[in-house]
Amino acid sequence: GNLTGTRSDALAAGASYPPITVTVTVAANAPASVTFTTAVSGGGDANSANNSFSDITLINPSLGSATNVVISQVYGGGGNSGATYQNDFVELFNPLSTPVNLSTWSVQYASAAGSSWSNNKVNLAGSIQPHHYYLIQLASQAAVGVALPTPDATDTGIMMSASNGKVALVSSQTALTGANPVGTGGVVDFVGYGTADAFEGSGPAAGPGGNVNSMMRKNGGYTDANDNTNDFALATPAAPRNSASPAYPATAADLTVSKTHAGTFTQGDVGDSYPITV
Repeated sequence: GNLTGTRSDALAAGASYPPITVTVTVAANAPASVTFTTAVSGGGDANSANNSFSDITLINPSLGSATNVVISQVYGGGGNSGATYQNDFVELFNPLSTPVNLSTWSVQYASAAGSSWSNNKVNLAGSIQPHHYYLIQLASQAAVGVALPTPDATDTGIMMSASNGKVALVSSQTALTGANPVGTGGVVDFVGYGTADAFEGSGPAAGPGGNVNSMMRKNGGYTDANDNTNDFALATPAAPRNSASPAYPATAADLTVSKTHAGTFTQGDVGDSYPITV
């Protein structure tokens, strides 16, 4: 679009008008960059060659709506027939720009229609770094599938269903109560899957339908509309990530170049050096 402005007051030689600020709204499907072109004109201008400029502004992709640590992946097929991995697991993701201390938190599991959480609770330890993952290793049916990456927390006594169940991320280590604790104090995130009778939003996440796939939060973990049905998709196959996995999105390498030369050269010199640091 175009924006035109006019001033009638005279501008003294060497002076400037106050800055003009343009406020823009960036569409969700905006392109990767936008170019701003500005031009001025007026009477008595001594040099028209400097009356316009263009500026390219990059538009970063929207990462998503998650505003707290979330459950980013659930896999309950560990060690079952044809399993991808030997152990069940729950994966967390931190979409924030600061670490989150998990040392008083827990992850809890209940069956699809169950209300018992106390025997299926793993207490967490340590912190989850910004834009990183945290892997919790749970039970195994048998030595079928490959070993998980090194877990950040472990409780091999918790055996999840591959098809239907409920997983809660809780900011305390007190066992939940009731079949549907969604929205109760301390429940930071909740995922019901398959035929679960409790879930966030319009319905549970679709069950994986076997022992190969997992339920994975979209957009690397950033999508969080508090709707299990739409926030999750199947990962084929399951792809667990731990705290040693790369941050998401990955931080791009930043190459810079600078000169370290000081002093002068003399006409006729041979072999003078001009150091450049990359």
